[in-house]
Amino acid sequence: MITVIHPRESMKFQLMHLWNTCFDHDEDFCAFFFERHFEPEKAIAVTDDSGEVYAALHFFDGLFQDGSRATHPVWYVYGVATLPSHRKKGYASMLLRQLIEEARSENIAMLYLTAETEAWHLYESVGFCRVAELSRTEWQVSWRKSVLHWKICSLEKFKQLRGEYTDTLAEAFLWRGRELDFMYSDACRDGQVLCTFLDGREYYAVVRLRDNELTVTETDFPREKGDLLAESIASRFRWNGSLYAHGRKGEFFSGCSVVLKENFYIGHILSVDGTLPSSETYMNLLAD
Repeated sequence: MITVIHPRESMKFQLMHLWNTCFDHDEDFCAFFFERHFEPEKAIAVTDDSGEVYAALHFFDGLFQDGSRATHPVWYVYGVATLPSHRKKGYASMLLRQLIEEARSENIAMLYLTAETEAWHLYESVGFCRVAELSRTEWQVSWRKSVLHWKICSLEKFKQLRGEYTDTLAEAFLWRGRELDFMYSDACRDGQVLCTFLDGREYYAVVRLRDNELTVTETDFPREKGDLLAESIASRFRWNGSLYAHGRKGEFFSGCSVVLKENFYIGHILSVDGTLPSSETYMNLLAD
């Protein structure tokens, strides 16, 4: 008999196998996540009477800060996966519907996630709607000495600078303390969290170096000074080639002059309590 449950601790290795089978994340990240942040109560799995796991999803606690600065509890959904041999059976929909039911019982205001084109139908079939178009921009950079110098940013400094940045936004999704601690640790695992001074103000940037790609996943650096950001990050890492950045379509670092290409994917929201953010909501992608 097929059931939808919160997985038992003994199912961890099956969940790790499912993750590594379905996603391109390296096995080191999978091991890191399940060692540092996995909580059975923050996962849902499709299983049978023998305890075999066929599909699963995970979710993080978060907050939605609305235009009046009031905050609402939300869950960020990620890692929705079904074993290839058990797809087309409705298991992913079962997981999502169970999550929606639990969100209502826990007074969660919204669920949010990012999805590429092939997954839109799944999420929209259970009630998610598109609210943000996000980009992954590629620039061509050449290393040379920069007048702007970045240094390692401590966790507490990162929280301070990030908080100051999100306070300037009309609406934003925010991580809770434990989740933000995990994101910081993950970023430091294959990259650096950095800070610098420009025109008397301090800025931060989360930079990953993975699979021979240098990527700025999050920053509060001025958007009109994209060339300076690209040049100085390339200098920090002595980097020649492509540098990538995540952000909103058409709004991320307009100052950059050599853009090779831009790929888009969609932020989706399911409103549990009737509150629906605008299309201008800031969606942090540090977890992707």
